[in-house]
Amino acid sequence: MKWKNGKGKTVQFFIHPEDIKDLSEPFSFRLSSADLLGSGPFSKFEGYYRHLIQLPAQNGIDPEIVLEHPEIGKKHALKVLEPYYFDGNLETFAEQKGGDTKDFNVFTRKGQCEASIQVFELNGEESKSIEIEGKCEVFVYCFAGKVGISLSTSEHPRIELDDKKMLRIHQQDSQKIIVVSKGKSNLILTRIK
Repeated sequence: MKWKNGKGKTVQFFIHPEDIKDLSEPFSFRLSSADLLGSGPFSKFEGYYRHLIQLPAQNGIDPEIVLEHPEIGKKHALKVLEPYYFDGNLETFAEQKGGDTKDFNVFTRKGQCEASIQVFELNGEESKSIEIEGKCEVFVYCFAGKVGISLSTSEHPRIELDDKKMLRIHQQDSQKIIVVSKGKSNLILTRIK
């Protein structure tokens, strides 16, 4: 999918409602990943909040990226795997030095839903239990490595989630998500309420 401002491309993992074909149509929330290929403006998303995470560069050399919001006189240096939250109404310009990378984005429509994001770095054969409370949509994105995922309230077998894949869990009640890594793995867990 082309960027709204026409300056790049995005891989869209999920959008709600699912029949949205054009980002000029209103949506409740969206999860995506984009290539960050140098300095330039971000598309404005009026009426939305954005969560952005700079992912580690494939070559192991992470570029320096500073986001500037000139309207409010703010600059923010992104840190790899640290979520940054900002208003999609703001004019946003990225100054990028030292190579290319990717990001992970969550957009939520103001007044309709909210997102919370956690990043997990698992090393070796490791198991992690994550408590998820209440009714929500849960998305688990494995952006490096491979993991097995099972739910405490489900009798279904464990689901294997490979590198660059996402799992959606439509949750009705509180439960635990059990993640078992297969070596070094990195996950982003997003809750939408």
